[in-house]
Amino acid sequence: MAELASQGNVSAVRQAFHSRMRGEAICIFSGERFGDLAGMMGYDQPPDQATEIEILLDITGVLVGACLGSIARQLDSEIGFSPPSLVAKAVPVSSLLRLDGIAWKSALLLEVNFQLEHRSFACHILMVIPDTEMQALSDALTRILESA
Repeated sequence: MAELASQGNVSAVRQAFHSRMRGEAICIFSGERFGDLAGMMGYDQPPDQATEIEILLDITGVLVGACLGSIARQLDSEIGFSPPSLVAKAVPVSSLLRLDGIAWKSALLLEVNFQLEHRSFACHILMVIPDTEMQALSDALTRILESA
């Protein structure tokens, strides 16, 4: 998380997930190099603001789907997703990580970091599972351990 805090301005997209457990995934993108992202995704022209947002939403869907889909397969569970939505664009990371207003006493936080070599792309995915869902996760892990 320390690396994330030093990123300067970031953009963030959230996507809720649900199955035997539910939670939120938040993709935090560092930098403002949307031209690089657009080029990697096959766009010929420099992106306008609407295209930049579309790129962020698309990348979030792919990365979150891959990460959580893999976890769901290991837990022998199906998983559903809400559509991704933009939380913030080009804001200080400190404005995203506010804990006031959260009613949970505890939560499981998973962090996955992506970075492409020789490119400016970096993304941090934070998956937050509230304390009310911990039993479902514990039950699934127990089933896996008992079957091994």
